[in-house]
Amino acid sequence: MHEKLRTNTEKQKEGVKFSQEVFAPYDLFNQIIAKWSQYKGFHQQDSHELLRHLLDGIRDEQIKALKEKGEEKKKTFIDEVFGGKLVNCIICDACKLINYNYEPFFDISVSIENSTSKKKSNEEEGDIVGPDNSNIKEKLKKEKYPLVNDEKNNKDIQCILDDIVVEKKENDSVFSIRDCIKQFMDIDILEGKEACVCDNCTKIRYGEQEETTKSKKVKKVKVNMKNNGKKITVKKHQDCDEDFTHISYYAIMNGIKEENLRSFNNEGDDEEDIDNENVEESEEEEVEEEEEKKKVVYRRIMKRYFIDEPPKILVLNMKRFIQVGFYGRVKKSDKFVDFQPFLKLSPYLSPIKHDESVQPFYRLYGVVVHSGFSVQSGHYFAYISRKLGEWFYASDSIIKPSDWDEVKKSCPYLLFYERIK
Repeated sequence: MHEKLRTNTEKQKEGVKFSQEVFAPYDLFNQIIAKWSQYKGFHQQDSHELLRHLLDGIRDEQIKALKEKGEEKKKTFIDEVFGGKLVNCIICDACKLINYNYEPFFDISVSIENSTSKKKSNEEEGDIVGPDNSNIKEKLKKEKYPLVNDEKNNKDIQCILDDIVVEKKENDSVFSIRDCIKQFMDIDILEGKEACVCDNCTKIRYGEQEETTKSKKVKKVKVNMKNNGKKITVKKHQDCDEDFTHISYYAIMNGIKEENLRSFNNEGDDEEDIDNENVEESEEEEVEEEEEKKKVVYRRIMKRYFIDEPPKILVLNMKRFIQVGFYGRVKKSDKFVDFQPFLKLSPYLSPIKHDESVQPFYRLYGVVVHSGFSVQSGHYFAYISRKLGEWFYASDSIIKPSDWDEVKKSCPYLLFYERIK
């Protein structure tokens, strides 16, 4: 797939130089169809999903090729160009410990609806301790937990929780792409039923605990045999498979007769045939199971995403297709979102280790628009900018000049920004 993309790109460049014919990357598309059958038949498909399949497919092929060369640590072309990294900052509201989870990304999907991301629960606020929180809950409210209270930690918390300030024109009430990214990085509060386990609070409350263990008393199935007055006791346990491999466990449990029911003694003696009539009765001794769970403490937490490593190419996906109702029906939103030819990414960078001298600046060079009412129907077209101020409209075989006034009035589904600083 990677080779087909390179070959098709070279052919396209040659076509631009020497011909006015329309270039169609059939070889590349056939490779995509071979890997993902849903693209057969040229039906309407989600362009964002196709992009992800293309990037993931090329990346997987390169990873395989690099492994064969013994160059596993080398970055792939996709990682170099589209790869970025998000950091999810998670703060426990009780002990104030900060955890950082890093997540790679090739694009960011943002909501175009102006709504708060804070999740509130109708449950009573307070600590929740599991698995058994009776009586302990009230104790915890009175207990004083040591806080992670050093100066650097407090400063980091303040930086994480500070408002993200985005540039906005005076009296401008239009929802913009900057607002979309800001909303994606709003503080998310999880509490009540959505509260999370805090390992630090758990350790403070219960000390060091071993991993979750299960201790069971063995269940016994007694089968009385008339043969020589022997009684065989089958244990419902792991070693049943080892010690009684020739006895049908299903037959014993359900009293089903088998022509060749055999007994196998613990000393490894020779097998002894037992006639069906030898099976007199079957009874199961019920023994209560005992299970020991690791105790945990649930806490109200605050979490927030930032961009930790900005990519060379930033791809933004507008969430225009929204699932509604109980039957998975998808509707499309044609809400207008203001976007500009330049984007400053510094307000969205992680404040913890952000070098103030690094100010990522991006130029818009590609816009994909969906025309239609649903993801299964309609048509995709694009606006492409080869250089600053120069725009082209592309729809299948139609390529014609355009301008920024036309582009900025569109309702984009995908935005492509290239880093220029």
